[in-house]
Amino acid sequence: MLKWYTLHYKHFSYGILKSELIRKDIECYDPYIKIDQRGKKILKPLFPTYMFLRFDADRGDWYRLRYVRGVKYLLPKDSTPVSIRDDYIEWLRQRVEKHNSGAIDLAKQLQQGDKVIVSNGPLQSLEGVFQEHSSKGRCTILLQFFNEYRPVEIEAVSIDKV
Repeated sequence: MLKWYTLHYKHFSYGILKSELIRKDIECYDPYIKIDQRGKKILKPLFPTYMFLRFDADRGDWYRLRYVRGVKYLLPKDSTPVSIRDDYIEWLRQRVEKHNSGAIDLAKQLQQGDKVIVSNGPLQSLEGVFQEHSSKGRCTILLQFFNEYRPVEIEAVSIDKV
């Protein structure tokens, strides 16, 4: 069964490794995010020298991967690789796409009193009122629970302006 795993590779061997993985028909995901560097938007790896691979460990594919040029090891380093749930990879893809599309920057433009809706997570589709920006990409919104407004801290990428 195909599952996702995390690979740690040698610095400066990305190109060789990527072409080997394509040649071996192994799906890989290495998220890149846009960042501002001296006024220009550039792409940087979200997890430098790490990538996610999808393969069948039950068939022994991971043994072959250990000897591909540029590979350091699969995580964890000293035992059988541990798989990552598909929904986590999908969540990561969506989050990176949202970041790269500028949605996070849009959240920074919200002002106190703006009506918002929660777009994902356990509070999805609840409407609230934007209060303030918190630290590390989070913000505080007021959600109505039992006829009372309560402050909730939530990731900025999880809200949209109504």
